[in-house]
Amino acid sequence: METSFRFRNKEYSLQVNGTAEGEGEFKKCPAVVSSEGTTYQGIFKLTPAAWEFATRKSQERKRPIEEVLGQAGISVLKAELFIRQIPDGFTYVVDHRFFEDL
Repeated sequence: METSFRFRNKEYSLQVNGTAEGEGEFKKCPAVVSSEGTTYQGIFKLTPAAWEFATRKSQERKRPIEEVLGQAGISVLKAELFIRQIPDGFTYVVDHRFFEDL
């Protein structure tokens, strides 16, 4: 699922497909961020509590998991964009706090 968002007068899009692969205690969710013709591929690594929140929010709201992951991913990206640009091959650890307000 692709979601567009704006941050500091710049357009971005985020694609997540809702799949998650286990890596230790984390769930790795692949993602693609695009902005101004440049594409960055990377992953969101969800903590166990974050994965539980995401699946519960998806079920409670009857929304696809990729939509829930996408909305949380946008919050993660905006937090990162305050500090630096998104690099290709990014990896961001995502905890449950990014899902609380969804």
